[in-house]
Amino acid sequence: MPFAINHYCLGLYSFEESPLSLSAGTHLAPYEVVGAIGAGGMGEVYQVRDTRLKRTVAIKVLPRELSGDAQRRARLEREARTLASRFW
Repeated sequence: MPFAINHYCLGLYSFEESPLSLSAGTHLAPYEVVGAIGAGGMGEVYQVRDTRLKRTVAIKVLPRELSGDAQRRARLEREARTLASRFW
């Protein structure tokens, strides 16, 4: 089901399980996972609900082995800033 992403959040969370490992209802800080959007070489993207601000956002979650890589983190931050500038 399509949805409108109001904001794109920088998700520096990491996971150990297989791709698309977070299930609906999982909480990551103030975010509650609604469902998976997709996965690729950089990580997994999820539709989540920001429970503080009551809005739908998307977060990208890096695999644990990439979350400590400064270049990958910088790439993710650039991507998040670029996407956020399109929505704000």
